[in-house]
Amino acid sequence: MKFNSETLQKSFEQSKMVLENIHNIKDLISEDIKKLEAYIKSLNLNETIDYIFSTSYIYIGPNGIPSSEKLIVWDHNKKRLLYVENQYEASSWDVYCIEAYIDGDIGDEDNNKTTIIEKPLIETSFVTRKEVYESGELAKFLLFVKQRYEIVDLTLVTPMQ
Repeated sequence: MKFNSETLQKSFEQSKMVLENIHNIKDLISEDIKKLEAYIKSLNLNETIDYIFSTSYIYIGPNGIPSSEKLIVWDHNKKRLLYVENQYEASSWDVYCIEAYIDGDIGDEDNNKTTIIEKPLIETSFVTRKEVYESGELAKFLLFVKQRYEIVDLTLVTPMQ
């Protein structure tokens, strides 16, 4: 395709390969998510695993109150990888605690938590799946699961006979 505008032509040439492979790109990301979900399912984990990969804070002085977070969750009941976004509302008690420099005790965060999104990762928008995939959060989630069960000093583990 040939455009009259040199700028548009240059942009077209830079974009063409990606745009013509949109479906392949989407399929690659979805395929990896499905494979990871199937692998974790095969491990028969009997607990839910929450991996927080993004947290935003409201700061009052040097301390912060969580305002939002994004998670990848292995839900052992549903046997699914979930994408979760939570939002927190700071209460006057939270602000008082921060101003009084009470270390870490900012009240019961769950009372102020609103879940904005909670759905299987594979069913989220392409933009969300791409964000999680491209940022390496799926790989980090897998390493997080490994670390949760890993025993660093293997001399503590004796083979079963």
